[in-house]
Amino acid sequence: MIRLEHMYKVGLPAVLIALLLLLGLQYLWLRRLQEISGVAQRATLQSYVEAVGKSVEYHYRASAERQLNLPVETITQRKVCKSHRPSSQATS
Repeated sequence: MIRLEHMYKVGLPAVLIALLLLLGLQYLWLRRLQEISGVAQRATLQSYVEAVGKSVEYHYRASAERQLNLPVETITQRKVCKSHRPSSQATS
């Protein structure tokens, strides 16, 4: 029968080595995950900012188009009114 002392001398270092190896690998994976998470977060924020920018641009572009879309009659009536002003007002 294997003595208990011999089992501790062989088994304990083997278990400790395996645990330290797993701990080291876990540390490396967590550091890499942290770096990748930062990159993913920046990409997500960039995408969000672009989407908000497009939404704001669409809102203001549509508003400007509505405000600048004048009927032709409005423009031609103003030209007619300006051309029929008395000559004394046209020179001032």
